[in-house]
Amino acid sequence: MLFALVGALVAALVLATQGRADPLMAPRRTCADPAVANLPLGRVFASAPARGPFKPGHVLPTWWWQWGKYRLHASKRVNRRPAAAPKRIPAWAWKALRRFEKRREVRTPPALAAMVCLHEYAHRRSALPRFHVSRKLSKAAALKVQKMITCKELGHTPCGIDNATYERQVGFTGAWWGENAAYLSDIGGYSGVRATFNAWLNSAEHRFSITFQHYDEVGIAAAHVSRLWPNAFSGVIWVADFGGSK
Repeated sequence: MLFALVGALVAALVLATQGRADPLMAPRRTCADPAVANLPLGRVFASAPARGPFKPGHVLPTWWWQWGKYRLHASKRVNRRPAAAPKRIPAWAWKALRRFEKRREVRTPPALAAMVCLHEYAHRRSALPRFHVSRKLSKAAALKVQKMITCKELGHTPCGIDNATYERQVGFTGAWWGENAAYLSDIGGYSGVRATFNAWLNSAEHRFSITFQHYDEVGIAAAHVSRLWPNAFSGVIWVADFGGSK
């Protein structure tokens, strides 16, 4: 009886350990998990730097606009779409905030924005400075995805072209450069944003790239393909390029 109880306790502890969430994985309320199946086949998408600070052209305290944006994002999380203007927020200001946020969302597809969010969360939880989305690294990642499609090859050097070539092509001059890449199947949802990031976290090499202290810039690119090579599967190619100036 005692051995049975001890065995049951050990089994419960093992299951609890296996089911414990990774501390670097952001909860869904922080970073969404939009469907990647909506990405058009064969088209390469890249992350883009966030727009500059909100400048409505009206003289109001900064804290007022911050509160207004907080209410806007809170309404999106609850209702999945912006609600009517809350009390004490003029209708013209609410419309201005919504237009600004809509233009920012159009620049980066939701799936790529979610992947950037996951990287930023993991960096913060690692007590590192916030990632900045780099236009150059985003372009390099998109070029790498396009080269993989052209060469029908998954890897960091498709067609034998090394990363230094992409650095020169986009004009990146930082001291540090790293890269994560993945090609996962749509079947079972393995190509999704959170599923791909979780796979990277579970790999020591990929996790190192995400949490490396010298990386403070990131660029994400993705493409939904029917198959990367003749006998492959329908899935999403993900590339995350990292960089640092010191």
